[in-house]
Amino acid sequence: MTSILAIAFGSMAYFKPGDPQLHEAFALTERIAALLGPSEQIREFFPILQKILPSSRAEFVDVRKTMVKFYGGLLERFKKEKVTDECFVNEILAKGSLTDLQIISFASLFIGAGSETTASTLEWMIALLANHPEIQTRVYEEIKNNVGLERLPNHEDGNIDIINFSTYISTLY
Repeated sequence: MTSILAIAFGSMAYFKPGDPQLHEAFALTERIAALLGPSEQIREFFPILQKILPSSRAEFVDVRKTMVKFYGGLLERFKKEKVTDECFVNEILAKGSLTDLQIISFASLFIGAGSETTASTLEWMIALLANHPEIQTRVYEEIKNNVGLERLPNHEDGNIDIINFSTYISTLY
């Protein structure tokens, strides 16, 4: 989540573990995903089901307000601090054609989509590593040799081969 927030808003949004804003971002993303889950998608495809499976408009409104408040706060801070990092929001602001609400909506979509796909990828990676201990050993050795065991890998480590997990996946199939 922190990496995706940083891609969207630059280094100012790279929160440390335990930061309340990071927890708020996780909670908001989970609420949005739950609200837009399978039952909502079914209602969209089959409008007649809206009578059988009613959605909570109040919940949608509340999530939208929470989203605007959270990402609006990040956007306000972004502008106030005059962040110059190469990031999603700076690209949008450089074009100068969107309102703050539109930027907030795009940032929310970007972060939600990035978080969900990253979570799915990590779930599959963990499942594959659990089923292939020889690959797990190679991953461990690479982290030990390139990062060390005293700390966790982070975005500043750059592209070490292990992050190119597709290389390891291709050895399995």
